Amino acid sequence: MLGICDDIFIIVRLSVQSLVVRGGNEKILKADLDRDLNVPKFNVFFPDTSFTLDTARSALDSAVRADPALADLAAMGAGVSTDGIRVAGIPVGVDAWVKTFVEKKTRSVITDVAKLDVVSDGLLHNHLVNFCQHARMVFLGRNTPTPLLSEFMVQVDDIIVEAVYRHGTGGGHVDWSPHLRKFSNMKIQVPHFRGGFGITPNEGSAISAFYSASCALVV
Repeated sequence: MLGICDDIFIIVRLSVQSLVVRGGNEKILKADLDRDLNVPKFNVFFPDTSFTLDTARSALDSAVRADPALADLAAMGAGVSTDGIRVAGIPVGVDAWVKTFVEKKTRSVITDVAKLDVVSDGLLHNHLVNFCQHARMVFLGRNTPTPLLSEFMVQVDDIIVEAVYRHGTGGGHVDWSPHLRKFSNMKIQVPHFRGGFGITPNEGSAISAFYSASCALVV
């Protein structure tokens, strides 16, 4: 049997004791689950603005050298950042770093939506656009403060609606009147139980999803 643990995150003050937590996890997994923790790399984020990359690297190296039990960590070449880090697919860090991350993700989604034009089956195309590409931005929306990604949500919302039109009408939608276009936008974006396609615009729903997810953690 192969056991896979994709990500482990530890939030503590940097010290020898905090790094020992990593070694403790290895022993716990072995004792409780009979699983070996194989960690070829790890990343450390310093949110304190007083750190530079050089001082952050020095602080980490000093903490590792302080305990021989942590010698294996020295060989891993830990990634060090003072701007941000990706945690389970979510950007955590200073605003500029987060916006750059979201911008790159947006470009990736837009590129992948265009690739789906080769899918001839309309239902399959709709499912791939909605449940694969649209869902990527939904995931970001409920885990990232909305002011940092609103402009990017608008771009993806427009691209997804355009992709549905293009595939469904064979390009005929370009001749629609503005009134028909607005009505069609509504039909695509309202829920199924209201007669729509159920592709909820992230521009408007992201803030609700973010607060809902945040409150769920607090409760």
